Amino acid sequence: MSEMLAAVPAIDAEEMRDAARRLLADRVDRRDPYAEPPRDGSAALFASMAELGWTLMAATEALGGLGPSFAALAPIYEEMGKAMSPVALFPSLASLELLTLERASSDARACAARVAGGDAQVAVAIVGRDTIGVTDGRLNGTLPAVPADAGTSHILLLVEGDAPAAWLIDLAASGVAVDRPEMWDRSRPVIDVALDGAAGHPVLGAGVADAIARVRAHLDLALAWD
Repeated sequence: MSEMLAAVPAIDAEEMRDAARRLLADRVDRRDPYAEPPRDGSAALFASMAELGWTLMAATEALGGLGPSFAALAPIYEEMGKAMSPVALFPSLASLELLTLERASSDARACAARVAGGDAQVAVAIVGRDTIGVTDGRLNGTLPAVPADAGTSHILLLVEGDAPAAWLIDLAASGVAVDRPEMWDRSRPVIDVALDGAAGHPVLGAGVADAIARVRAHLDLALAWD
């Protein structure tokens, strides 16, 4: 945890806060989710966030980032919460805690590079072992109310318990059905995901429990700031 909270000398936290506040004030209209039909500017806003380097704030140096640091991320998350930003940014950045590990699969590292470059977004679902069935690498089960926006392209499925596992799932793959339920709080979009023989790409072969704990810590801290 101390690594995640370490200061980043190259980044001034208050400068990040000011930049975030300006961008969000200019690009987020809190009335958009409640318009009829709802207006969704999350894709364009995420592109702007990536251009400003926000997706690199949790990326490793190998991906052009500075490594995870809440000294830089906390002001961004806080300003996003104040503005009711429609972009589900912190699941993507939390996923990098695992996807960028040296022992992660090539698929995971490739996805991490796309997230860092602003070309992909990853939702995170943490479930118990009884939630998901696995047969010959094919996944079956339901993932309800996963925080995600219209640009989310993948899910990092983390299974806790006696046999922890991490799977990367492409939402456009066969056997994956995505429903976008209408929520009373439209400022926090979620998706329901049904897996019916969906191909899952195992991300880690060892050290899964520790990696899941790190992702969960990032999510919890990000949600608190948001």
